[in-house]
Amino acid sequence: MNNFNFLNFFAMTLTVLDALYIVLIVFSSVIGTLLIITLIRIIKILGPIVEIAEFYEKVKQTIIAYSQIPTVVKEKFKGKKQKTEKKSKETKEGEK
Repeated sequence: MNNFNFLNFFAMTLTVLDALYIVLIVFSSVIGTLLIITLIRIIKILGPIVEIAEFYEKVKQTIIAYSQIPTVVKEKFKGKKQKTEKKSKETKEGEK
């Protein structure tokens, strides 16, 4: 009968390059997993910051819109004032 030991077969055929290849695969798997975990944590940290930045932009746009109200009112008032002055001039000229 053949005296074949299965473990010795793998031990003999495993070369240094094969062992280095296995170590490289394990190392890259571990590093990849750690990078993914780190990126997930960074995304969880940055999520609320992005929401705060979006809220800030909305508030900024609202403040800009409300800060333009006095200018719009002033322009409308000037327009009405000019119309009334124009009408009063026309009535004065019409009376002459």
